[in-house]
Amino acid sequence: MDTCPKCGYLRTPKDIDKPDDQCPSCGVYYAKAVRAIGALKELKAKKEVKNQKTTKSILTQAKPPKYSRQPAFPTIKIPDLAMISDERDLRHISIKRKIWSILLTAMLFFGTAIAINKQFSSSTIFSNFIATPIKPSDSILNDYSVVQAAKMNIAEHYAYNGTFPNSNMEARIAPPEKFRGMTLLSLTISEGGRINLEFDALSGHDGGLIQIIPDSSLAESIGLQWRCMTSDYPDIDKIIKNCKYIEKN
Repeated sequence: MDTCPKCGYLRTPKDIDKPDDQCPSCGVYYAKAVRAIGALKELKAKKEVKNQKTTKSILTQAKPPKYSRQPAFPTIKIPDLAMISDERDLRHISIKRKIWSILLTAMLFFGTAIAINKQFSSSTIFSNFIATPIKPSDSILNDYSVVQAAKMNIAEHYAYNGTFPNSNMEARIAPPEKFRGMTLLSLTISEGGRINLEFDALSGHDGGLIQIIPDSSLAESIGLQWRCMTSDYPDIDKIIKNCKYIEKN
């Protein structure tokens, strides 16, 4: 292959000493890049077929509008003055009723607010709020959602290059300290595409670490697999599904 399907680099005679199946410019393997581009095109074609079917079903279900025959020159009716006056009176009555209903609703609202204010003071509400702290498991589970975006970037890097990224920069995600959450301190990608999540004391363990490790042994058939493990949270399987606790040696 002379032209790279990813970056469009055209091979020259100077590249004769470089591998024939790899792009001298971006380093991607031609075969893997072609497979990745083909998979994206196939997914796009499926979406287009699905949209066409949806549009067709909507068009088939739509009923043609019914047209009524009306005379070209409709007859002009002369309004009755007595009827007009009655309609005006009815409008005034309805407006007055609406005003009264709004005033009564406002009075009931303020009366209820005053009664609640007398029964519960602001200090009591504030003390009740402080008495219900956030659970460590809830804070960890809430911050764990950032892992999905990191997994997607790592999988994309592996599909194009055949290797895992060794840093946040190679995976094209924000620096580690930018991933701050309720208890999350950082998200760092290390060698082999390993995702390292570091938490503060709110998680129940100051400096606690959870690792998510990619497995490419079945990448050709079912895609990348991920293993979650930690040595700092014994009850991690109750917080994150399929995450294992491993005791430190």
